[in-house]
Amino acid sequence: MVRLLILVALVAVATASPRSPIPVTIATPAPDDCVQWCNNPILGSSYCCNDGNGPQFPIEVHPGKCREHRPFCPKSGTINGPGLCAHDGYCRNPLSKCCFDTCLGHHTCTPAIIEQVPL
Repeated sequence: MVRLLILVALVAVATASPRSPIPVTIATPAPDDCVQWCNNPILGSSYCCNDGNGPQFPIEVHPGKCREHRPFCPKSGTINGPGLCAHDGYCRNPLSKCCFDTCLGHHTCTPAIIEQVPL
């Protein structure tokens, strides 16, 4: 009985937390027609980030660098997050980069960090 109460308390604390831990991305079989592979820096694995469906954009490299990975994911009521990108060419804003998002589990366009050069 005590174990059950402890388990219920742990579940209540975990679900009441304003932030959830980073989701674990489960590897899925790769499609045979994968056009481009992207690196998951958290798991150290690769996944298909461009299966050839949808518009194809020329490869571009935008200035700046990606932000550090978030250690926690904010809880969100949305089902679909920002879209998948395979490289910076998918980002409409030239000041954005295609970066891995820990919480989404895939690459998405995010504002780039542009370092200021001292004058």
